Amino acid sequence: MSTPDDPEAPAEPGPGEISAQIQNPLRRTPSVKDVLILYLLVLAYMMYAGYLSGSFPEENSLPSSVASMLFSAGFAVIPLVYSLIRKFDLRQTFPVKLPSIKETAGGIVLITGILVLILFLLVIISFFFPDAEDVSEELLPTILGGNIWTALLSIAVFPAVCEEILCRGFFLSGLRGTGKKKTALVICAFMFALLHADPVRIPVPFISGLAITWAAWETGSLAVPVIMHFFNNFLTLMFARLVMGQAGNSDIENSQAVIEELSPALEQTANAISAVIYIWFLCLGLVCIHAGIALIKEKRPGRKQQQFSCAE
Repeated sequence: MSTPDDPEAPAEPGPGEISAQIQNPLRRTPSVKDVLILYLLVLAYMMYAGYLSGSFPEENSLPSSVASMLFSAGFAVIPLVYSLIRKFDLRQTFPVKLPSIKETAGGIVLITGILVLILFLLVIISFFFPDAEDVSEELLPTILGGNIWTALLSIAVFPAVCEEILCRGFFLSGLRGTGKKKTALVICAFMFALLHADPVRIPVPFISGLAITWAAWETGSLAVPVIMHFFNNFLTLMFARLVMGQAGNSDIENSQAVIEELSPALEQTANAISAVIYIWFLCLGLVCIHAGIALIKEKRPGRKQQQFSCAE
């Protein structure tokens, strides 16, 4: 509100922060209140979708891949419709720009390092919670199905695009109103993790979500987060098919049996890795994380202004 410069000079608003402060009330982006309202709407949508999926006989239900894509699409439709109703500036709420090669490479390297850490975190979690399911039963026909392109669309492409529109688009734009960068990043990652509805493994989506949220903040765009999210789900899909030993097999007679066999398979794989290789992989993950952060933070001239503007 109070600026040391002439506040009554709309003819030359000035670049950077002064311009952002003057135009912020006019460009209409979500507030923290809007984030809370939309989050409740999304939770209600998830519960209703779960109710619908269980209310139809199995012979009349949609194929799992189609149902998964439709469910993911809801995560994009809800914030977009809400933004249109509230007349938010879509370019500011869902910023998209072409990322640089270094930003793209940095995002891929960063999420690869995060996945290495998550792999070992899952081994630790399975040790304390041996009865926890490693894969949702509803997703098994899609993951183990023979059509890899359908699996990629439903597991990697649709969730990456739609969930990023919701979380790193609407939520992060609204959480800038907290006035603190770290607070906004942590809350956004935590909200993302809660949407996966798995209390036991909530650290897993939180860690990956925090990395993706940080990349969104640094790049000021949804492009790199979408790439990171896709790469995360793609590698997870390939790893799941490899571990289950069912790649290319579309005849799944008993999904529950596959779930029960997955934890021992992961445990046997972990036990087969020597301590030296374990440490080397852990170091590799940390190196990838460091390299990914360095690549994303190394900005081209004039690119600093495209970060989200908020207090550190």
